[in-house]
Amino acid sequence: MAFRNILITRQPEQSVDFINLLSRNLFYPFLLPMIETSGLNFNVRKKVYDFIIFSSINAVKYFMDKSDARAIKYIAVGSKTAEFLKNYGIDAIVPQGEFSADGLINYFENIDVKDKNILIPVPETHSDKLKNHLITYGALVETVAIYKTSKIKYESGYVKNFIAENKIDTVVFASPSAAESFFMNFHEDSFINKLNFISIGKTTYNFLKNSLNIDSYYPEEYTIYGVVLLLQELRRTK
Repeated sequence: MAFRNILITRQPEQSVDFINLLSRNLFYPFLLPMIETSGLNFNVRKKVYDFIIFSSINAVKYFMDKSDARAIKYIAVGSKTAEFLKNYGIDAIVPQGEFSADGLINYFENIDVKDKNILIPVPETHSDKLKNHLITYGALVETVAIYKTSKIKYESGYVKNFIAENKIDTVVFASPSAAESFFMNFHEDSFINKLNFISIGKTTYNFLKNSLNIDSYYPEEYTIYGVVLLLQELRRTK
């Protein structure tokens, strides 16, 4: 049966809920991390901002543990990021719709950001799409790189054997970095054609399609719950 044995490529500490959710829905999850993150030294220019925007749990973790800067309003991309902020006693606004820069752009369309001080903690490699958009509307935007992502290198043949031994039929990517690392470790073209790929979001989908010429599926809701719903639908119809 296709869409049964699912490979998760994100970090272990971020995979527990996904593993449990897959198991409860009669899928067989396997974990093989493709990336790891580490914090960077950083400084911010202010103590208080009008908005601080967190796009991920990693952004919250690496920022809140090293900075005492605070905001009048906090924006969190996705409910999981908002839940993690509660560990620091912070209630965040969670914009509805697409969990991406485009979704945040849509959220701010009806908010006057002129002369507002906005801080965006980001990974070392990031897009400035949201920053540039907010600046065009007069916002005073500061981005600060707070962590970096490194690809994990496995011994030659390890990933191929892992997939074969566990009869993996579907691989889930939460980021372009995880996808790039996977294919750096896995060069079996004939084997790739037998696998299904799922991207949690259009950014990863577009990276796979445009940079690696790999087709993938992506859920309507860019969450682990959306992935499970997509897997259930694919299992029924494929």
